[in-house]
Amino acid sequence: MTLTLGGNIYLSGFQDVDPAQLVVLKKIVGHFVRQLNEKGTVEQLSLTLLSFDPSHVALQGSLVFAGNEVHASHDDYNLFFALDKVLYQLYHV
Repeated sequence: MTLTLGGNIYLSGFQDVDPAQLVVLKKIVGHFVRQLNEKGTVEQLSLTLLSFDPSHVALQGSLVFAGNEVHASHDDYNLFFALDKVLYQLYHV
């Protein structure tokens, strides 16, 4: 299942995430995209949750920004730590 936020943000594989965690995740992603939009135009952001269990989270992201495509991924034990690392990698490339 893919969630679409704002027309250019796609979240895939998040169906097993707790609804309360999903609300926070959407806010973090939305804030990230607003920050990037100050630097240029975000054409597309895709986040895919590859693995989600209590001891392992694998997250993959891709960003199309100003015509350039960037990919990042991270494995962690916490969803929000993994999200932070992926967004940081996408922002600083």
